[in-house]
Amino acid sequence: MYRDDITKHATKDTAKVERAGLKPKAAEIIRTIRRNPFEPTQQFEKLVGLDNTYSRRIDYHNRFVYEVFPNTENLKDANGEGTVKVIRMWGHY
Repeated sequence: MYRDDITKHATKDTAKVERAGLKPKAAEIIRTIRRNPFEPTQQFEKLVGLDNTYSRRIDYHNRFVYEVFPNTENLKDANGEGTVKVIRMWGHY
Protein backbone atom coordinates (compact mmCIF):
# COMPACT_ATOMS: atom_id res chain seq x y z
CA MET A 1 0.00 0.00 0.00
CA TYR A 2 1.14 3.49 -0.82
CA ARG A 3 0.74 6.33 1.63
CA ASP A 4 -1.24 9.28 0.28
CA ASP A 5 -0.43 12.95 0.78
CA ILE A 6 -3.14 15.43 -0.27
CA THR A 7 -2.16 19.00 -1.22
CA LYS A 8 -4.11 22.13 -0.19
CA HIS A 9 -5.46 22.48 -3.75
CA ALA A 10 -6.75 18.91 -3.73
CA THR A 11 -8.34 19.43 -0.32
CA LYS A 12 -10.21 22.47 -1.67
CA ASP A 13 -11.20 20.48 -4.75
CA THR A 14 -12.86 17.86 -2.52
CA ALA A 15 -15.82 20.18 -1.84
CA LYS A 16 -16.32 20.76 -5.58
CA VAL A 17 -16.16 17.03 -6.27
CA GLU A 18 -18.78 16.35 -3.58
CA ARG A 19 -21.14 19.07 -4.90
CA ALA A 20 -20.87 17.64 -8.40
CA GLY A 21 -21.78 14.14 -7.15
CA LEU A 22 -18.42 12.70 -8.14
CA LYS A 23 -17.28 11.65 -4.67
CA PRO A 24 -17.73 7.87 -5.30
CA LYS A 25 -15.57 8.04 -8.43
CA ALA A 26 -12.85 10.06 -6.66
CA ALA A 27 -12.93 7.65 -3.70
CA GLU A 28 -12.52 4.71 -6.08
CA ILE A 29 -9.47 6.37 -7.65
CA ILE A 30 -7.95 7.04 -4.21
CA ARG A 31 -8.42 3.39 -3.23
CA THR A 32 -6.78 2.29 -6.47
CA ILE A 33 -3.72 4.54 -6.17
CA ARG A 34 -3.23 3.52 -2.53
CA ARG A 35 -2.99 -0.12 -3.68
CA ASN A 36 -0.95 0.55 -6.80
CA PRO A 37 -0.78 3.92 -8.63
CA PHE A 38 0.00 2.10 -11.88
CA GLU A 39 -2.91 -0.35 -11.68
CA PRO A 40 -4.75 -0.35 -15.03
CA THR A 41 -8.27 -0.63 -13.55
CA GLN A 42 -8.96 2.95 -14.64
CA GLN A 43 -7.17 4.40 -17.62
CA PHE A 44 -4.35 6.73 -16.65
CA GLU A 45 -1.73 8.71 -18.52
CA LYS A 46 1.70 10.09 -17.69
CA LEU A 47 1.81 13.87 -17.95
CA VAL A 48 4.42 15.17 -20.37
CA GLY A 49 7.18 17.29 -18.86
CA LEU A 50 6.41 16.34 -15.27
CA ASP A 51 8.41 13.53 -13.70
CA ASN A 52 6.35 10.80 -12.04
CA THR A 53 3.07 12.72 -12.48
CA TYR A 54 -0.04 10.96 -13.76
CA SER A 55 -3.69 11.73 -14.45
CA ARG A 56 -6.90 9.70 -14.22
CA ARG A 57 -10.28 10.78 -15.51
CA ILE A 58 -13.02 11.49 -12.95
CA ASP A 59 -15.52 12.54 -15.59
CA TYR A 60 -15.40 14.07 -19.07
CA HIS A 61 -13.96 17.38 -17.88
CA ASN A 62 -12.28 16.73 -14.52
CA ARG A 63 -9.03 14.93 -13.88
CA PHE A 64 -7.42 13.40 -10.81
CA VAL A 65 -3.74 14.39 -10.93
CA TYR A 66 -1.15 12.72 -8.71
CA GLU A 67 2.60 12.32 -8.35
CA VAL A 68 4.29 9.07 -7.33
CA PHE A 69 7.35 9.04 -5.09
CA PRO A 70 9.05 5.63 -5.03
CA ASN A 71 10.15 3.99 -1.82
CA THR A 72 13.00 6.10 -0.52
CA GLU A 73 14.04 6.10 3.12
CA ASN A 74 12.37 9.41 4.01
CA LEU A 75 9.11 8.64 2.15
CA LYS A 76 8.51 5.00 3.11
CA ASP A 77 5.22 4.05 4.71
CA ALA A 78 4.81 1.07 7.01
CA ASN A 79 4.79 -1.36 4.06
CA GLY A 80 7.70 0.30 2.26
CA GLU A 81 5.88 1.05 -0.99
CA GLY A 82 6.25 4.84 -1.18
CA THR A 83 4.04 7.92 -1.32
CA VAL A 84 1.40 9.23 -3.72
CA LYS A 85 0.88 12.99 -3.65
CA VAL A 86 -2.63 14.01 -4.78
CA ILE A 87 -2.23 17.34 -6.60
CA ARG A 88 -5.68 18.13 -8.03
CA MET A 89 -9.14 16.59 -8.25
CA TRP A 90 -10.95 19.25 -10.25
CA GLY A 91 -10.39 20.79 -13.65
CA HIS A 92 -8.51 19.68 -16.71
CA TYR A 93 -4.83 19.91 -15.71
